[in-house]
Amino acid sequence: MPRTSSSLTQGRIWLPRDRNVEWSIKISGVDITDDVLEGEFTRSIIGGESLCRIQLIDADGDYAGRYIGGETVEFLCDLSSGTASYWKGTLDKPNKKFGATYILEVIGSHLQSQLLDVTVNAEYNGDMTCDAILKELIDDFAPTFTYTNVNASTVSPTIRWAHKPIWDCIVDLCNLASFDAYVDSNKDIHFFLRESIENTTESIVWNDTLVDILKFGADNIDVKNRIIVYGEDEQGLIIVYRTDDSASQTTYGVKEKIISDNSVKTYQQAKELADATLNDEKDKADYGEFHCLLLADINPGDLIWVVNPIQQIESQLRLVKYTTKVPSRETTAIISKEKTIPQLFRQRRLAELARENVINPYNMTNSFNFMFDDLTEMDSALSAGVTVSESKLRTVSGSASGTMVSISRSSTSTITQLHLKVVGDFTSGASYQISADDGATYESINVDELKTLTTTGNLLRLKVILSSANTTIDSISLMYK
Repeated sequence: MPRTSSSLTQGRIWLPRDRNVEWSIKISGVDITDDVLEGEFTRSIIGGESLCRIQLIDADGDYAGRYIGGETVEFLCDLSSGTASYWKGTLDKPNKKFGATYILEVIGSHLQSQLLDVTVNAEYNGDMTCDAILKELIDDFAPTFTYTNVNASTVSPTIRWAHKPIWDCIVDLCNLASFDAYVDSNKDIHFFLRESIENTTESIVWNDTLVDILKFGADNIDVKNRIIVYGEDEQGLIIVYRTDDSASQTTYGVKEKIISDNSVKTYQQAKELADATLNDEKDKADYGEFHCLLLADINPGDLIWVVNPIQQIESQLRLVKYTTKVPSRETTAIISKEKTIPQLFRQRRLAELARENVINPYNMTNSFNFMFDDLTEMDSALSAGVTVSESKLRTVSGSASGTMVSISRSSTSTITQLHLKVVGDFTSGASYQISADDGATYESINVDELKTLTTTGNLLRLKVILSSANTTIDSISLMYK
């Protein structure tokens, strides 16, 4: 008599599907697929590399001298017609190779890499969310990009960037908001909460798309389970705090980390920093590298199913980087489970960014500098009651006031905006005027403020009016564009 059991376990059955992958490669719009010996295309979230490498058979010399760099490279691939843009960028350099046959190797960078070429000078004071800041950065510094896929964030940071690539600024915003970002083939920026975009088309499944597990699990080398923080109180005395995680130490052994931070001024601050660090580093999130059949419908940051019943792997994991090769039609996928960043770390990172010294916040392109080592920057015929001594501008002895008018500075373009910075003592006893029409018209300008001229021109003069004998000016930088 057969036995029956009422004990049931819920599970999933993964059904293989037809994989009619079609692909092609174009350079400058010309299909070069038939000559491709090997193509390799990498994409990642912003913060990682996204390169391509293509080897072309060039036995007859057709490609000799054809490419110089800057040409558009596009890899098209999908599960039907092969017309979807999978990777798009520009060719960096061609390299000739000689072996059994003549080969031309071209290397390119994804459109995403253009964000490394533009630097940012900007500051935000906690009144804009990360997504709004990102949109403003794109408008101001990378207007050839769009942001139709930028999602809303609730984090409003106080943050300053000085001469920082917009790429790094986006990485900062991602870390502060716990978001991911990437650029698609239309130069549109995607900005979204980590592990929020579920891929319902592709999966990494044993006996289907999964060929081999190259690596999976936590990397013990990065585990830290004893944290010691050294600080310094207001009197210069040492503050020390240590915390341990016994469970992690039993599993991995004692792994110690020392943090020396003079900004830690109290025992409570040391304790909070050590506890947060321990919570973040006593265990590592899963990391995996999988060799797969070509995954045609994926994007960086996707939450993708990874399944191998034999190894008891069945989880949705974040796809942070992948490399696809043709004509072998294979993809190496790198996944990482998102870790929760302790709030204290986020606050500390915000504090670091808020302390950044922005020396050119209005992105001026030129400067008129006055060091007062001599009288060469002063128009002696127009100045009165002032002198230069000990590398300082001051009133002449016995005089309570005076005026310095600079020599004229010629600009190759029309001057419309200025930013004045001044170093000196008792500078409240000085006022400043500027002229862009060689002194015909003067307008007042305040220190550390953006000045937009009413009367523009290309012959710049600065007027400094001293109204106190105690005022001395060490140096002046009049930046303009």
